[in-house]
Amino acid sequence: MQILKDFSGRISTSARNLFLKICPPFLISIFILLLWQSAQAQITIDIAKVTCRQYLFDTTISPEAPRVAAWLSGYFNGRRNNTTIDIGAMRANQDKVEDYCRLNLDTTLIDAAKKSLGIDK
Repeated sequence: MQILKDFSGRISTSARNLFLKICPPFLISIFILLLWQSAQAQITIDIAKVTCRQYLFDTTISPEAPRVAAWLSGYFNGRRNNTTIDIGAMRANQDKVEDYCRLNLDTTLIDAAKKSLGIDK
């Protein structure tokens, strides 16, 4: 769209009216989007208390399973002062922990990881 200017260099009335019609709804939409994003709840989870049942089936934790698995990997690697990541092993370890959890739903997730991966024996 070309903005029309009159001979004095000012924006024409029709362009100004179009701008005034479009701008407020656009700004309101941006404001609502930013407000909605800031209104989303921050969730804090104590992983030491999360059970396998919650990890696998809870509507808050289960969708975040890949992030929780990455956190667990970092936690256990940090305890061993290991600063490298083997992505393939991390995925395999996540599968082992989830398989263990399916059979031991009331075990805490950290205990399940320790037992299924042979950590801290």
